[in-house]
Amino acid sequence: MKQTDSIEKTAAALTAGKPVVFPTDTVYGIGVAVGLAKTPQVIFDVKRRDPDKAIPWLVGKKSALSFYGADVPAYALAAAEKFWPGPLTLIVKAAGNVPEAFRAENGTIALRMPNDPVALALIDRVGFPLATSSANFQGKTPAHTFDEVDRELLGQVAAVNTSLRAAGGTLASQWKEYFLSHMLLSLHGFRRLFCCAFRLFCRRERAGRELLPHKSNAARREKMACPFVIETATGCTGRCG
Repeated sequence: MKQTDSIEKTAAALTAGKPVVFPTDTVYGIGVAVGLAKTPQVIFDVKRRDPDKAIPWLVGKKSALSFYGADVPAYALAAAEKFWPGPLTLIVKAAGNVPEAFRAENGTIALRMPNDPVALALIDRVGFPLATSSANFQGKTPAHTFDEVDRELLGQVAAVNTSLRAAGGTLASQWKEYFLSHMLLSLHGFRRLFCCAFRLFCRRERAGRELLPHKSNAARREKMACPFVIETATGCTGRCG
């Protein structure tokens, strides 16, 4: 397989319902096109991922939150309006147009609009969201650069689109940029969001300082690579898919 496939070839593989690897604004991802792939099972198979962990979606528009989510609360819509595109995942009740195979066991779906031109271009080309997980075997460290993606995993996908830059950046630097750019906004109506984000920020920064580079910490490093998550059913959570 070539190291880099074009947007066109990568989109063609997605249109055929096949998995591909591509950069996002956080880490490199492996994804399939919702509605073109019958299920996300191939992602579980390639990653050797536990079947009870639902696969989040990457969407191309802010309006996708209302289109694929049902009974979306006002604060979630406001959060998407202010923080999308970016590393914020919103977990909402799945609307009727969400295929059963792509829903979590509790009937929810995790949605995020990435701030990455490659990911957004692929979503636009195929016309569907991309069910996407980090491009690493379960328990291994997510890849921020193409060189960090396991070659065995790459051999199991139909196309690979790479970027010369590292995908995303540190979680701290991403949210520093967001807080600085939005610091003049009124906190009224966003108190819950900011409190949740601040607690998660401190928790993950503390966890990052405590990490040691040995195998037992791989799962914790994988969790730290995930975007911030707000689950509308229970408020705030640090979980991600």
